[in-house]
This record gives sequence, structure tokens and C-alpha cells, in this order.
Amino acid sequence: ETVRSKVDCLDGVIAAAGVLSGEPATVVAANFFGATRLLEGLRPLLAKSTSPRALVMSSISARYPCDQRVVEACLADDEIAAKGFAEASSSSPYGPYAATKAALARWVRRQAVTADWGGSGILLNAIAPGMIADTGMTTPLLEQPGGAEKLQQSTPSAIGRFGTPDDMARLIAFLSGPDNRYITGQVIYADGGCDAIQRGDTVW
Repeated sequence: ETVRSKVDCLDGVIAAAGVLSGEPATVVAANFFGATRLLEGLRPLLAKSTSPRALVMSSISARYPCDQRVVEACLADDEIAAKGFAEASSSSPYGPYAATKAALARWVRRQAVTADWGGSGILLNAIAPGMIADTGMTTPLLEQPGGAEKLQQSTPSAIGRFGTPDDMARLIAFLSGPDNRYITGQVIYADGGCDAIQRGDTVW
């Protein structure tokens, strides 16, 4: 309400905050419900802009195995159930992260083409980064003995390096700015070719 009272319209919103690990309920609350409720809350202000853009941060891990009950509960806007499934899941420590990022990607695909978003002229997209070095999430992993080698195996890059925050910033600036005139409903992999290496031409 404070934002609404001080701002007449918004040209762009970028929902990029995220939690990699920790309490599953916190991961669910921050990664999915924090992002989607922020965007939905600000959507009326975006609709007043002449060139509104919205962007969320998914992840290459959205493709990885996860508890689909968490994904479906998120998409049903049932935060209590999503948190409960995440807490009870016996998947990997990063399972809730992957599930919330998968739910975000699907949420973007669903919402971007609705009357509230596309019909209001709002372009809504997601970025799915691969391994990005020099971030609060990845630096501790890369500093572990053999960490870089393990991450190269799990999230390989065809160009011989991990991504950088600047790589992501340039893509974010384009998708959320006026130069993006027609791209919406897309999950764009910014991953050094990881998705192409792992899934080849079966998905395009």
C-alpha cells in the first residue's frame, strides 16, 4: 500500500531474490510466493505504463527432479500445502529450490498469456541461469575442495567458464527494458549451453 500511495505507475519489476537452501518452508515462501505475490501486487501499476515489463529469476535447476507436489501446490496458490510437502520431502537438500524454480517457470508461462498480463500489454518472462560464479549462493560451493569440478559436471558449460553476474545483468536489462518489444511468456536459459548439452535437440 505504501508503494501504491507514492507511485502512479511502474515500467518494470524484477523479482530476483531467492534462497538456495535452509528451511524448506523459507525456500518456498521466498522463492515462489514472495516473487509471485510481489508481481501480482504491482501488476496494476505496471498496467498503467506505456511499456511495462516484468521478469522473474528461475534457474537451470528447474529442470531437475523435485517433489511435484510442491510445484503443484505452489501453482494452486496453496502456500501451507507447498510448505508442508517441502518439509516432508525426502529429496535432495536442494529439492525445494528446484521445485520452486520449476513452479516459477510454469507460473510465467501461464500468466504471461492471460488478459491480466499479456492482455494489459505487460511482457512477462523468466531467466533460467546456469552456474553463475561470484554470487552469495555459489561462492561457498565453488570454494569447497573440488567444488568447481563437481559443479562443472552437474551444470556443464560449452564455453569453458561459468557465468558472471554481469552476464545476467545485461540480459535482465534487455528483457526488462524498452528494447524488448515482443518477447513474453518465455523461460530463457542463460547457461553457457548447459541445457543444450544435457537435453540436446529433444527440447527446442
